[in-house]
Amino acid sequence: METSDSNDKSEESASKSPANENKSSIVESSYFNIDTESPFVTSLKVMCRDGHIVYIPYSLQPIIEFIPSKGIYIKTMQKEVFISGRNLVQLIDFLGSQRVTWIKESASSTDTGEEGVFIQSIEIQDANL
Repeated sequence: METSDSNDKSEESASKSPANENKSSIVESSYFNIDTESPFVTSLKVMCRDGHIVYIPYSLQPIIEFIPSKGIYIKTMQKEVFISGRNLVQLIDFLGSQRVTWIKESASSTDTGEEGVFIQSIEIQDANL
């Protein structure tokens, strides 16, 4: 049984981040995820509360714009995404550096006032060509 216990401990420590990893620049959120391990992230998964999901490949060079009074606009040739919420300035740099793997809007759209990013709504529409 000691072998089993030591294997459990090995698996547990293998799943933890390295002790020397600097986490001060990593923002944890229930509304988005960033990848600091991979050399690049291939696409951004956008999830709406109604189940609508869109993958936006970063290779399409989307234009990502932050307007403090309105929110974040992501525009590609095929889609336009508008994100509204609170503290979105924390998210824009991660989007611009193509580190965000997914974002999702609040299940209820009700701001609980917790610290950090809050995504109230995401609107996805076809781009006007």
